[in-house]
Amino acid sequence: MCLFFRGAMQTEDIVRKRFHHSVWGYDIREVDAFLDQICEAIHEMEKDQETLFSEMERLKTAKREAVRKSERSESAGIAAVRAAKRMRKALEESGDAETEEEQIEEEPKPLTLNIPEEFEDQEE
Repeated sequence: MCLFFRGAMQTEDIVRKRFHHSVWGYDIREVDAFLDQICEAIHEMEKDQETLFSEMERLKTAKREAVRKSERSESAGIAAVRAAKRMRKALEESGDAETEEEQIEEEPKPLTLNIPEEFEDQEE
């Protein structure tokens, strides 16, 4: 793996690097031009990496908010089922419950949150 991604080398290290001249050595202008291209490519990769990290943080925040909303919805659903049961019991006690079809569903349906697999089992 490239040292740049491990933080061991920065683009400034390339810029500051100097090579000794020799009679049989490389054309220093050609080397400098190539190192400039490498620095530019690394700089672009670093910008892309920053963008990706920002997007990852945004998605983590969105996931946490979706989970909180789901938990609130589930709590609201449970409260609604309890209220419905109380209403059904009150109707039965008063004799106003006419048919089984008019009675409120006894068992709540579980609420599910579809979280993409890429976010499953990740540390927050």
